[in-house]
Order: sequence, then structure tokens, then C-alpha cells
Amino acid sequence: MAELQLLGMQSIHINNQIAVVAVEMLTQLLDNRLRRMQAYIDLDRGITHSIWITEANIDRIVNKN
Repeated sequence: MAELQLLGMQSIHINNQIAVVAVEMLTQLLDNRLRRMQAYIDLDRGITHSIWITEANIDRIVNKN
């Protein structure tokens, strides 16, 4: 019985590790997409420097309008 509990705990640990890796991969993918979107916006506006899309920058832009 103890062996089954240990296997169950190992399985949960592995599943948690997989979930953490998946979230990290998704975060990197979204970050890269946002950076690409920002680059396209900057190119469209003729801006030579980038302002990354962050919560603070979005709030600042929204508050201007």
C-alpha cells in the first residue's frame, strides 16, 4: 500500500512539473507574440524605438484616451 501511495505522489509531482513547464512555454510564446505585435505597431507608426506592451504602458495609453 505504501508503494502505491509513493507512486501516486511521484505521479502528482511529475504532473505538476509538466504543468509548470507548459505554463513557462505558453508565457514565452505570448511574450514573443506581444513583442512582435509591438514591433509591427512601431513600424506602422514610424517609431524607431520600441515601448514594450506591459500593463503599465497599456494603462498609460488607455488613460490618454
